Amino acid sequence: MKKRFYVEAKSLKLSVNFFFNFTFDGLNSWLIKNDYLKIEKEFSKNTLGLYWTAYDKKEDNIIYGVWIKNFDLSKDSLGLLVHELHHVVERQSEEKGLSCMETKAYLIEYYFKEVLKKFKFK
Repeated sequence: MKKRFYVEAKSLKLSVNFFFNFTFDGLNSWLIKNDYLKIEKEFSKNTLGLYWTAYDKKEDNIIYGVWIKNFDLSKDSLGLLVHELHHVVERQSEEKGLSCMETKAYLIEYYFKEVLKKFKFK
């Protein structure tokens, strides 16, 4: 089942958009429909997931996201989710000037738990 949602870490003013079980073209269609530039990323048909950033058409607002082609709460899907969360948190940290490893670990944990809540995982 396709699932798209947004998780915000309000205390740090950061957020991630999640797209599960969408095609890559479906992700780009959503971005264009919502006034963002499409993702220009090297990607092959074998790509299972990726983290991404997209700018609005004025290029002054950036959003961060994680896309996983086939997400099903299996150990492989959860492992891929953690992998992509690491990438997106590193990018957010770099852009916000956050160097504390504990803050980065907190963000990965927070985003991960919020995703699990969306799937009613206990």
